[in-house]
Amino acid sequence: MMEIEKFVQKLIKKYHTTCPFELAAALNIEIWYEDLSPSTYGFIYRVLRRKYIALNRNHSIETQRFTCAHELGHYFFDKGTGYYFIEQHTLFHPGKYERRANHFA
Repeated sequence: MMEIEKFVQKLIKKYHTTCPFELAAALNIEIWYEDLSPSTYGFIYRVLRRKYIALNRNHSIETQRFTCAHELGHYFFDKGTGYYFIEQHTLFHPGKYERRANHFA
């Protein structure tokens, strides 16, 4: 897990911020605030080379901030890996990916 801390320090140095919303903007990732089910905090997706993070507009700003950082963790470490695809169509447990994204956040 030390690799994540080093990676985060490089990001902070490069982008001069610890704010996940500012980092997303610097990476040209659009943030959308949507009415999602209460159990859905957010998700990241790509469409035609454009990147989006959808956040649940009904959650607190603190929860949205953590969720944004969590989704950025998926962006950096889990490209091409979808939680729902893993959960529904493979025998792998998505917990490893979720723990890593949480650690990044």
